[in-house]
Amino acid sequence: MIPIDTLTTTLQIRMFGDFAIQYGDRVLTGNIGRSKKVWALIEYLLANRGKEISPDRMMEDLWPDEEYDDPFHILKNLIYRARTALRTLSGADVEFICYAPVSYTHLTLPTILLV
Repeated sequence: MIPIDTLTTTLQIRMFGDFAIQYGDRVLTGNIGRSKKVWALIEYLLANRGKEISPDRMMEDLWPDEEYDDPFHILKNLIYRARTALRTLSGADVEFICYAPVSYTHLTLPTILLV
């Protein structure tokens, strides 16, 4: 695992229009086959960067009208898929989403430029 604070390239995030994240010459967009829920989760974590958020709260905030038999399992799977997508940006094993025993914490990102 590579510490996030050793990455030096600015992460650029476009949140107006088509959502996209660029790190160096690598770009993630919603057009590359990621599910809408994965993108919604990444956007949610960016908007709540620096906050600890319980899994229950995340599910309620993101999908308030949906009922799941095992919401924690659904969220865990979406977090895995979001981490996998974000790792393609760095080309390395970087942990962009941190988990504490009770909550998911913010996206841990290098310098961010919102565009």
